[in-house]
Amino acid sequence: MYSLFARLRQLILPSSALPDDSAVVIGPDLPPCMQAAYSSAIFFRPQNTFTGGVNAAPLYFLAQKKITGVFQNVDEGWALYDGNTICGYVVMSTRLALNNGAGVLTIGQTWEAKAPVGAVSLFGGNGASFQFGSTNPASPATNLSIGSATVSPSKGDLIIDGVSAGRGLRAQISSTASSAAIGAEAVVLTTPVFTAFNNRAYKWKILGHLVGSVAPANANAQVRLVNLAGAVLGFVSVPMAAAGPFYSCAFEGYFKRTAGTDLVGTNLVQTIFTSAGTVTAFGGATGVRSLEVYDAGAAADFPNAITI
Repeated sequence: MYSLFARLRQLILPSSALPDDSAVVIGPDLPPCMQAAYSSAIFFRPQNTFTGGVNAAPLYFLAQKKITGVFQNVDEGWALYDGNTICGYVVMSTRLALNNGAGVLTIGQTWEAKAPVGAVSLFGGNGASFQFGSTNPASPATNLSIGSATVSPSKGDLIIDGVSAGRGLRAQISSTASSAAIGAEAVVLTTPVFTAFNNRAYKWKILGHLVGSVAPANANAQVRLVNLAGAVLGFVSVPMAAAGPFYSCAFEGYFKRTAGTDLVGTNLVQTIFTSAGTVTAFGGATGVRSLEVYDAGAAADFPNAITI
């Protein structure tokens, strides 16, 4: 009896079937690229799998992982094996069962987006398109979660063409009220606390309008870590050519954390001061002033960012 595998334990198919007919293959004899991870599997072999070689259809599988103790871990996915050197697989989901003692079970399922394992890409050479959710606008929203909200986001990374993608907004504060008229440096905005994760770079961004009391003068804005005494992460200066008009203040800069640990529970502040007279950070319904912090990417991609 012919099999794709070196030693066949069970092959389920009609007695009149030919070698390339569809079949269900059950047993511990696995393709080489799967042997390190799994102890046994069920393969649903489509027609013409062997003669198709590298161009054959993938095999759907359910495979038992090599995990001992009270865990039962079964992966579902697709494999490609031509009986020789072409071998690869992709896990679509993992089903987990845990015996907590006295027959009390905890069960769960996770959906995964693993890269192909082995020597072959199962998605072909022309790219792949993935759609999450429905094309029907009335359908419920679809959430794609990468990593965990309870541990360092460095545990889950989205890499596009070799570059770690930014993870978006980390903290934001805004106001529609004007600040006091300020001469010496004082805080006008304070972000909520956030965690600056190790080996990540961040972008700060300030938006608003400044109004000076005298001219000529320079209205200055700084972004500091934590409070008025904290390290300066960025500095901007807006020349006041006349007293009274609004002067736009829209600037951004970068900082990073590379100390080896996460900086938990930190925040940024925006301060303003002036070289003469006073300066006011204007706020209004159509003139919202804000300070924002964004995860920009891997710290290594921002060699000149200020280190905290």
